[in-house]
Amino acid sequence: MRIRLIEPDGEVAAALRTALREAGHEVDSAAPAAAEPDVVVAGLPAAPDTAPDEAPRSPIVVLVGDARPGEIRRWIEGRPRWVVVGKPVRPETLLAAVDDAVSKAPRRASH
Repeated sequence: MRIRLIEPDGEVAAALRTALREAGHEVDSAAPAAAEPDVVVAGLPAAPDTAPDEAPRSPIVVLVGDARPGEIRRWIEGRPRWVVVGKPVRPETLLAAVDDAVSKAPRRASH
């Protein structure tokens, strides 16, 4: 599965990336990427230069720390599916949230 990881804290991002890759997922931290990912994992609060529209059709897992008012809503609006999880997140909780977001999202047509 292709996962776009958006996490402003470098240490947290490295741990999340490791957990996702060990589970067999392809992790992309650069945005915008060439292809729409299967799911986005976004740690909030997000960096000021990061926008929720980087992968607008993908389901999202929002990892909530000290999110600013309205920030969660900005990231989930218009998504086919979202899951909100509190930080810190254990690897097994993250993987279950990713599976949940993807399994309940409407299927996109492949081109």
